[in-house]
Amino acid sequence: MMRKFLVMMFLLIGMFGLVVPAVCAASSGPALRQDKAFVEKKDAKMQQFFQELNLTEEQKKLLNDNKNKHREQMKIIFQQKKDKMALIRQEVQKNELDMEKIIQINNELKELESKMLDLMLQGILDVRKILTAEQFKKFMEQAEKHRRHFDNTPGASIPSNR
Repeated sequence: MMRKFLVMMFLLIGMFGLVVPAVCAASSGPALRQDKAFVEKKDAKMQQFFQELNLTEEQKKLLNDNKNKHREQMKIIFQQKKDKMALIRQEVQKNELDMEKIIQINNELKELESKMLDLMLQGILDVRKILTAEQFKKFMEQAEKHRRHFDNTPGASIPSNR
């Protein structure tokens, strides 16, 4: 009886973990990111921010290269996470649950999350190396404003532990 309860709880928690990211991804999907006006507005804001930071051409190039490098690495890990989530969905829909396999996939998913966090930190550290102390302070203030704006955006239902 207890085993049945634990399996049901695991399934409910697992399904909740699968549905919430899917709903969030649907609300901010490629259609929003590909909107030409959105991209132009974002680029204009970035150029204005570069001016506020008083960046040199070399710093602009280094920041752009850094962004592109980290974006590519994040894309790869994000795709790997999507693949692992699909595997978990397949496993929980089977008649016979293979809990060892589900736990193994979940552990691999956690490792990918850890890699993403490491990449995010490395990206910030790389930016710190490119900017002066004063520029980095302004950069971090702007990042905080952006984070607060995102936290207040409708559909941003994933809680922040900041």
